[in-house]
Amino acid sequence: MPTPPLEKSGAWMVIVTTDSKGRTCAYARAGRDQDEAFRMIEREYADTGGRWMVHWEKGFQSKDDAEERARNIERQLDSGTSEAVSRIN
Repeated sequence: MPTPPLEKSGAWMVIVTTDSKGRTCAYARAGRDQDEAFRMIEREYADTGGRWMVHWEKGFQSKDDAEERARNIERQLDSGTSEAVSRIN
């Protein structure tokens, strides 16, 4: 049986950030405005070296769904299996 398409109208999103040391973190946030969610993350996790939003995904149906996706993103980035990770030769 084919997998149904993901419903992307949910009220939760995942924001992925990096800092000046190259550390990447993913956060589950309520709402659909990625810029406002990023500003909230900046205020909550103030970093003197700066913080940049590098990715977002919207439309998760619940906080649990968004948190699970955030954990999966962090695992993929840490293990080097994410499509976002590439080597420069």
